[in-house]
Amino acid sequence: MKAYYFDGSAYLSINNVPKHYEDIPEGSWLWLDFFEEELSDFVKVCRKLKLDIAFGWVRSSERVPSRYVHKKGQTLLQVKGLDSKSNDIDFDTIRIRFLFNDKVLITTHDNQSMSIEGFHKHIDKGTETPESPLDIVLSVNKKIFERYLPIISNLESDLDDVADNLSENTNDSVLNDLTLYRLRLKRLRRYSAYHRESFTEMLE
Repeated sequence: MKAYYFDGSAYLSINNVPKHYEDIPEGSWLWLDFFEEELSDFVKVCRKLKLDIAFGWVRSSERVPSRYVHKKGQTLLQVKGLDSKSNDIDFDTIRIRFLFNDKVLITTHDNQSMSIEGFHKHIDKGTETPESPLDIVLSVNKKIFERYLPIISNLESDLDDVADNLSENTNDSVLNDLTLYRLRLKRLRRYSAYHRESFTEMLE
């Protein structure tokens, strides 16, 4: 787990992080970042910080990759980010969850998140000063979706290469490439539709 406690423009080390929601003064707030393997710690923290455990630990699926729920003063946003090794159409994803209220943001991910780690580095260097839990949610998601852009931008030229190869020969390798692109394009469209729907609902 990595923890930041923001008090105005400054943040304090994990040793000074408030343990209960009531201990966080107005104008201050807390960000805790977990790997999903740290589930037991996550459960304990949620109980103390007035975040509903069951509400926050809803698993997404391949068919429904993104989800937004808001109730009882807290918000859940789940998205699919690219894993650290993905940079082309043959991509893999990680599940990233944002659970937050007015004073607390908890993020969880089932593998390394380059987008979240990049934001950690900016905070550590003092080049980013988030103003609220929502500010971090929006900034991290911007970084998440920026990682998809090169894949989308390169699709046309990649498909042209596949089409050229297909016109020259129709061996199993070329047909497999074509099948891969078809499946990944469907996956990208599905992710895009669900993410767009979730963010539209959250920002209304």
